[in-house]
Amino acid sequence: MTRAGFCTECGDNVYLTDEGACPEGHGPECIRDEYDVEEAPSATAEDVVPAEEQAAPFAPAPVVPVGEVAPKHNRTGLAVFAAAAVLLLVALVAGAFVLMPALNKSKTPEPAATGDTTKARVETTIAFLNALFADDTMKIKPLLTDEAQNAITAAQWDDIASAFPTVTVTFDEPTWSSDSTAVVAVTTGETTATLSVGVTPDTTNTVNVVLDVSGSAESATVSLVQVGTGWRVLSLTDATGGSTLYDDAFVKSLHEEATAQ
Repeated sequence: MTRAGFCTECGDNVYLTDEGACPEGHGPECIRDEYDVEEAPSATAEDVVPAEEQAAPFAPAPVVPVGEVAPKHNRTGLAVFAAAAVLLLVALVAGAFVLMPALNKSKTPEPAATGDTTKARVETTIAFLNALFADDTMKIKPLLTDEAQNAITAAQWDDIASAFPTVTVTFDEPTWSSDSTAVVAVTTGETTATLSVGVTPDTTNTVNVVLDVSGSAESATVSLVQVGTGWRVLSLTDATGGSTLYDDAFVKSLHEEATAQ
């Protein structure tokens, strides 16, 4: 009997390998709701194509009695929060991501000391990217502007957190070469990447970000605004100019997507 299950990375039901993994390379930890199917589809002689051109077949959904159909799981929080560049960065190590709500509760970042705004910008950016890569809504929330945070109620924020599960990712303590530049080792599963974060020269609110995974580097820019003695995130822009604005409209649209799951 062939086994199938829902792959949280593919966003669909897939036939499982003998090891219980997704045929697209996603590990067993990405598989939910496993079930038996009669058999995997097989190609006839005339339908055979080279293996490298074949796409992994998606499995039929399990038969569920009417009235008992569960909502379809679809991990889209990361895609919503991230601009195109960061999506690409995360995709480089996505195969090692483990879906589990195992991160600590959110904590509002400590206000930066007066006169130490350069380092504070880098620290805020690192905290934001940590929450972003972990798809952790409640850690991203306090790093947004007051207008964005107050665009929806606390209960609606809880709705978002429930709809988009977090992933396990570890950010080591940053190594500082100066108050304006830091390097952080980022680990997810068995993959380690190097994140370089530095204040953009001659600017007051922009931080450059470069993530290097096995020699493949991608960049993005984070724009911030000072609130009191601390900093909040306004937007993230990828190397091609594509940008995500983290404003009240964004937060409202995120809640709409969460409730549509």
